[in-house]
Amino acid sequence: MFARQWCRRSPQAAGRSAGDDGRAMTSPTDGVAGADDEVGALRDSAPRALQQEDAVLAKTRSVGDALQGATAWPEDVLGMLVGALPHCLAIPKEERHAVQEDVIKMVKQVLDSIVATKEAVFAEAKAKAKVAAAAEGGAGVEAV
Repeated sequence: MFARQWCRRSPQAAGRSAGDDGRAMTSPTDGVAGADDEVGALRDSAPRALQQEDAVLAKTRSVGDALQGATAWPEDVLGMLVGALPHCLAIPKEERHAVQEDVIKMVKQVLDSIVATKEAVFAEAKAKAKVAAAAEGGAGVEAV
């Protein structure tokens, strides 16, 4: 019933034009001062915003890929963290919830463990190379 009353009272229903200048309205922003400029600015910024969003998602994906390399952590935990990454890292720091900050701290903990593991493997390989070079009597170990 309300819709019928509104239609009867609308300028189009009465046969009048809704625009102030006598033209028929062709878009919702017709007749609104400065609206075309705002719509144009939004239209121009949309591709930029999508590019920024794609860049953030690409970075999030690379962090997720790095998390998958953590062998000391249960797969379920890594899956949970990878699933939560876009919802945490794509949000500006000032706007994040405390839970999102906690997830990021967990991700950092996993990444730190990966770095520690890689450094330990590197140190072990370096020590083996040093022992092998000493056994051969070579002096090229310092370059490693």
